[in-house]
This record gives sequence, C-alpha cells and structure tokens, in this order.
Amino acid sequence: MPSPTPQHSKNYLWLIILLSILSLLSTFIGGYYLNILLKSEVVVATPVPISERPEKNTIFLPGKQYFDDTVMAFTENEPRKILIATVTRQEKDNGVIQSTRVSYFDGTKWTRKVSVANHETSEIYTNNIVSSWKIDIDPSRVLKQSVSGKITLDQTNLDFNTGMITNNIGVRSLPGYTKFMSTGIGSLVINGVPNQVKILYDRIYSSNSKDIQFYDSPLGLTTHWVAFWDTTGNFFHVDSTTVDNPTQIYQTHQIGVKVDTRGGVFKTFLVEVQPSKENPPQTYTIKFGEPMNQILSFKSNSSLNKDPGNENNWFMSYGLGSVDGISGFGAIEYIHN
Repeated sequence: MPSPTPQHSKNYLWLIILLSILSLLSTFIGGYYLNILLKSEVVVATPVPISERPEKNTIFLPGKQYFDDTVMAFTENEPRKILIATVTRQEKDNGVIQSTRVSYFDGTKWTRKVSVANHETSEIYTNNIVSSWKIDIDPSRVLKQSVSGKITLDQTNLDFNTGMITNNIGVRSLPGYTKFMSTGIGSLVINGVPNQVKILYDRIYSSNSKDIQFYDSPLGLTTHWVAFWDTTGNFFHVDSTTVDNPTQIYQTHQIGVKVDTRGGVFKTFLVEVQPSKENPPQTYTIKFGEPMNQILSFKSNSSLNKDPGNENNWFMSYGLGSVDGISGFGAIEYIHN
C-alpha cells in the first residue's frame, strides 16, 4: 500500500476538524431548542373561588404573589361590638387587584361592605371603606409589630389599633403559603368612644398564588372556624375542615390552638366538632385532644350571611360559651358547599 502523501494527510486533518465542528454545532443547536421547549411549558392557572371574593372572575397565575391581612376586634364590654376587616391583594399579569371586605356587628345587627380596585403594587391602598391601614414593624424585625387603621361604614367611624402583636400562631410555613396569626389586646374607637378589645390578626403571604387552594366548583367542603376568648384571658382557635373531593394542595385537616394568659401556645391536631343541625349551626361542642384535653361549648347569638344568593353556605356567627366551665365569647365561621 502506498504511503499517504503530505497533501492527503492535510486533507484528512481538515476532515476531522470539520466533523468536530459539526458535532459541536449539533449539540449546541439541539440543547438550545430543547431549552426553548422546556421553557415554553404551559401551566394552566386555576380560577378563583366562590362567593365572597369579588375578584372571582380573575385568574390566579403561577409565580404571582398573594397577600391577605385580616383584623378581628371584639369589645370586652357588652353590648359587644365586633369589627372584621380584610384586605386581599392578588398580583396579576399587569398590576394588583385589591379586595377590601369589612363586616361590623354593632351589638344588634351586622353590616357588610365590599370594595374592589386595581392598583400597580401590592401595598394596601385606601378607598371609600378604609382610609388608613398602617403596619409598623419593630426595628428588631423579630416577629413584633403593630397595626392601626381607620374604617368608615355608613355613619360609623372605626379606628383600630392592635397594640403589639407577635405572630405567635404559625399555621402554614411554605414559600407558596405562609400564614401567621397573632392574639393581643388593642383598642377600637367607635365614633370617638374608645373601647378595649380582644384582637386576632391574620396574615397570609404567598410567592405563588397557585399554591393556595381556590376553586370554581364545589369541593364538598365543610369548615368550622373558631376564635374564642374566656374571661380569664385564654384564647382558643379551631380550624376543622373536611373535604369530600380533595385536591393535591387542599385536603381534610384540623387544628386546635390555645394561647394562655402568659403567652404560651399549645396545639393539637385532634379536634372533635359536634354542631347542631341548623343552618348555620346554633350550638357547638368542641373537644380538644392531647395535649390540651379541654371542651369548648358555644351558642350563637347573631349570624351574618357572608355569601347571600350563592349555593354555598358561608356564615359568621357571634356567640357566648365556655371552656371547661369558664365563660367566654367569640365567633364561629361556618362554610359548607
């Protein structure tokens, strides 16, 4: 066999280089288009839920933020007056939807107002119901904060101040759904008259609103949600929910919480709720399991229909009761669809 000439060797070398370049280009182009295909995956957003949320025709998009602040204030003296105010901010593709919902019990009857508006950012904006809502974070940034606000309902002016609250009840701690509740003693000025009040403040943060369960069809849901204070200063909370048609992110759950007079927090995930058969239930017997082992009895005095005209039952009921014989007061929210 004749030996290759210098020209043949040179041509062979160029062929190897060309094949190497083509191999690299093929790898790069294939990876580039694979990356495009992966990034173009479509995620279908879930419509928002039923009833109370006026923004129910909007879409909760993946990767969008969601914030919810709720203050509940109960006067300690009779006739007991109750303020429940919620400001929800839902990020969308362009701006933020703010939903403001306020319920007020004047000792005799409930009043409810709702306002919805679009804004550019997720801060709390004022409107015809809320003229101020200010959150003051302690300089230490270690849980402590206070919240104050001004609310107007028809001819009633309500100025609330939570006093110092400490996010002492953790409910969820996920990036897509973080929820803290705070108990405390604050003030509620009603048409210029100051009142000392029991406070429950609820905050929800979400980096991805898809991680919070909103729904556009019934889940077979039954919820009994309780906030109750006894006369010695203990606070009790219950969330007992059964879901007949569970989803991956929303299933049957229950939790009972006690915050004692020294600020100690006790939790149980064993809660037995026995409601009467009216709609909404008029009486409750609630048994807290280990380590609390206590029984809460509750009788409704007045109820607010939070979802009139809808197929869902959604009521907030004020009432009196006792825990192991120690009297108290509070509210129960009942949801059923």
